[in-house]
Amino acid sequence: MTILPPARESLFILDLSCWMYRFFATTQGRAAHCFLDFVGGIVRNHEPGYFAVCCDLPWPTFRHLLAPKKEREGYKANRPPPDPTLLERIRWAREMIEDVHGFKIYAEKGYEADDLIAALTKRAKADGLNVVLLALDKDLMQLVDEQCVMWDGKANVVGVPEVIAKFGCRPDQIRDYLAIVGDSSDNVPGVRGAGPKAALELLTEFGSLDEALAVAKHPYDRQFFKARPRYREMLLSSMSVAELSKKLVTLAEDMDIEYDRNELRCS
Repeated sequence: MTILPPARESLFILDLSCWMYRFFATTQGRAAHCFLDFVGGIVRNHEPGYFAVCCDLPWPTFRHLLAPKKEREGYKANRPPPDPTLLERIRWAREMIEDVHGFKIYAEKGYEADDLIAALTKRAKADGLNVVLLALDKDLMQLVDEQCVMWDGKANVVGVPEVIAKFGCRPDQIRDYLAIVGDSSDNVPGVRGAGPKAALELLTEFGSLDEALAVAKHPYDRQFFKARPRYREMLLSSMSVAELSKKLVTLAEDMDIEYDRNELRCS
C-alpha cells in the first residue's frame, strides 16, 4: 500500500476546479466554504513544505482546436455549460485561498488545470521534491511514479501499485490506455470497438499505442496480429482517431510555466 511521502519535502498541488465541482455537486451554496475547510485541514494536519493551486479558466483550450468542429463531436462538447453560480463560487474560492493562505495560483488561457499540474510536477521532481497531487482526475494518473502520488485528502493514496491494480497497466501507459478505450466524460473517441481488454492486450504486446499503430500499418507477419486480426482491423480503421485521442489525453508537461521553489514554500 502506497503511503504519503514526507510532507515537508513535498510539493502539494491542488486542483481547485476539480474540488469545487465536487463540493458544489454535494453542498451547493456551501461549496466554497467546504473547499476552504478542506484545504485548511490539509495544511493544519499535514504541514506541507510547499503548496500550489491550479485552476481551469472558462476559455477554450488547445484541445478544442485539435478536435473535430462538428457539433457534439468536439472535445468536451457533450458537457453542459458550467453553472454561473459555480463559476462565481470558484472565483470567490480563488480569492480566499490567496488571502488566507497566500498560495500561488496557476491558471493559463488555452490550458487546463491538469496541464499546469503536469508541468509543475515535472519541474518539482527535477528540483528534488516529491509531489502529492490533491486531485481526483484519472488523467493525472499518468504522472504517478516513485516521486509522485495522488491523494484524496483522506485515506486513499494512489501510487504505482494502485494505478496498476485499477487499470492493469503502468502509469506511463495510462495516456495510451485512455486513447484506445476513449473517455466519454471528455468526449475522447478512442479506437472504435476497442475496450479495456483489447487495450491491455495491445499495451502488453507493444508497450505503447504508437508502436501498435506502427506495426499494424505493415503486412502483419507478427504472431500477435495473426492470432488477433480483428485488433489490426480496429487500429487501421481508427488510425487518425487514435492519434487524435492520444493528443487529447496527453498532458502538456512541457508547457512554459513559472516555477520558483521559494514562492511555493508554505509559511
